Formats: sequence, C-alpha cells, structure tokens
Amino acid sequence: MLFPPPTRSNAVDDKGFLAIPLRQWLFTLQNLLPLVEVDTSSGDQSFALPPAGLNSATGQSNQNQEIVYVKISADANTATITGAETGAMLLTKQWDSARFKSDGTNWLNSGVGSSAGPGSASFALLTSGENDSATMVVGTGASLSAVDDGVIDATEINGIKITGTPSLGKIPIGQGGDTAVFADPLVQGLFPPDTNADTGNGGAPINPVLMGARNTADAKLKDVACDADGNIGVNVQSSTLATGAATAANQTTEIAGLAAILAALGATLDVDVTASVLPTNAAQETGGNLAAIKADTDTLAGAVSGGKINVTGLVSTKTALTPSSPSAATVGTSSGSAVAADADRTGLVLINTSNAIISLGLGAAAVLNSGITLNPNGGTFVMDEFTFTTAQVFAIAAAASSNLAIQEFA
Repeated sequence: MLFPPPTRSNAVDDKGFLAIPLRQWLFTLQNLLPLVEVDTSSGDQSFALPPAGLNSATGQSNQNQEIVYVKISADANTATITGAETGAMLLTKQWDSARFKSDGTNWLNSGVGSSAGPGSASFALLTSGENDSATMVVGTGASLSAVDDGVIDATEINGIKITGTPSLGKIPIGQGGDTAVFADPLVQGLFPPDTNADTGNGGAPINPVLMGARNTADAKLKDVACDADGNIGVNVQSSTLATGAATAANQTTEIAGLAAILAALGATLDVDVTASVLPTNAAQETGGNLAAIKADTDTLAGAVSGGKINVTGLVSTKTALTPSSPSAATVGTSSGSAVAADADRTGLVLINTSNAIISLGLGAAAVLNSGITLNPNGGTFVMDEFTFTTAQVFAIAAAASSNLAIQEFA
C-alpha cells in the first residue's frame, strides 16, 4: 500500500531510529520509481507491466507508480514491454529506454529514450497508427529515406496534389493551380490545337517545342516555317536536283539532237518492203507456210506442244489437283529434310503447328530466321507459281521436336 508523506514530527523515535512515518514515506518513494535493467544477451525478452491499480500479489496499489525499462546489453536482440494502454514498446538498441506511469487504472507511456541521447526516440520504437492532426517537419540536416523494400508514399509534392494512376512513360505534369496528374509528356501539351503561338499564353507567346532542321550551308539549326494551312515551305528553285533530272539545259540538248536526226531522215522515210529480205521462216503466202500455220493454230497443237504460251486477259487457273495423304515432319534445331524431292509434285502446303519459329530451305539447307520463315502456331507456306519447285524441302526450328504439318499434291 502507499503511505502519505509524514506530517511535522520528530525524524527519529525515542530509541534513535527513524520515525515510522518517515520510514513509511521513504519506502513509498522507493517503490514509486523502480528501474528495470534489461539484459537481452541471451535472446529476445518480454516484460508485462504489473496491475495499474491494486496488486493482489503484494496487497499494495501501484497508483502513481513509475517504472523505467533500460536495455543495457549491446546485441541485436529486442525487449518488448506489454500491458500499457498506449500499446507495446520495443527496445532494440543498447540504452534504449521506455518509461510508464500508472493512473491507478491504466499504464501510460510517459516517455521513451534511445542511445541517440536524452529526449530522443529510436525510429524503430514508433508503432503503426493514424495521425490526423500533427504536422511533421524534416528540418535542415535531417532526411527521410527508404532501405531495401521500404516504401515512402506521397500524395503531394511541394504542396501540389498528385492524382491519377502511374503507368509506363507517364510523369506528374502540373495542370495549373495546385494539382498535377500523371500524363505522357510527349502527348499532353500545355495548349489545345489552334492556340495562337504569339498570344495564347495569357497574351504572351506559348513557347511551344519548335521543330528545326540543319542548314547544310553553315551546319546551323534553322526553324522550319509553314504557311497559314500548316504546309511546310520548300524552296524548289534552289533545291538540289537529283542526278539526271530534267532541266532547261538538258531539254535544249535533246531538242537539238532530235532536230539533227530529223534533218538526216528528211521529211519522209521510204522503205521498199517488196525487195526486203525476209527472215528465216517468216510467214509468206508463197510456199504455203501460212496454210500450215492456220492448220496448227486451229488445234493449238503446234503452239502449245512441248513449249510455253503467254496468255493475256482473264483466264481461270483453277485446276483440280490430286492431294497426297496428309503427313507431318519433326523439325530439329539443325537443318534437315522435311519433304522429299518429287518430280510429280503439283502443289505443297506446309503449316507450323509448333510453338517455335520454323524456317525453310527450297533445294538448299535451311537457315533459322532466313528465307521462308513460319511463325509459331499456324504460320503457313503455300507453294505458288513463284516458289514452285519439285526439289527437296529442308527445315530448321528454334526449338527441338517442332511439328510441321504437310499436305502435298501430285
């Protein structure tokens, strides 16, 4: 129990000992301010505060009692003090301390200290919580930084509120006033289209990004001007012409050459076709070769048999082909045969059904990512008139055991 301060009386009794009221008061003072030295050299320690009011174990009340805990060992272990209304306290470094005061009902944290010196607290002693009234200020010489995966989040920078969602390539851009949003600096300009470049900024120039070009004469940067419609001006009179371009001088030379040819030929050019020597096998009525030509062309036998014929106009090229049985080839990471040579081949379709790139070689070894290359999962090659061959087809893939579906026609 607690004893009141002694009233005015003798400090000693009749036997020379301290008077009982004084002894009781000194005992009370001793119990009111205990100091607990914490040694964590053997491992983490935990301490629970005694009852804030009546202590049934001692029969005394802890009201107004103050307890100070000090970590005295220099190690990486911690000491945790629980039971305070203000939350648990953690001592992490040597000479870290925590002080608690009882109001008779609860223990309250009345002060913390650290090895940094009296009146200061280790940052590690701060616990989670929400503060909606205090103003935290980092003064000259102080700093606040993050280590490892620590996070320092901010909704304002220098008093400017930042809104929007951060994404790749976007930065906070001031919107005027006290707000800024995450935006692409290459997309969002400061002024809308058709803004007057000289007066659009509140009567002043807007100073936009100016496009320029290198002057080949003096290697200096020059502005690129445009007309009222936004068309860039080009000086065709002084522009350098491409080699061989038509000029007035070139045209004069050509006209003179044509005049000389005309003078040499005269007004007309007479040719005696009756006396001209015909080339070998030229068509002529005498000798009957025109009649033979007509007989051949009637059946097209002479024109088509054993050769080629060029056809103009709209001609259907759709001819039914005979498909061979569908097959497949397993393509590896080195060039190998996928389809054998076939003199009777009339068509070929190859489809990449694998997850890797497949490159083809027509009659030659295949080279990855060169020549005809089929993308994964459906890349298709259809042999046409420009790629038709009866030669062996080689293939190579970016991954082993890649499947190549085959449909050949005979």
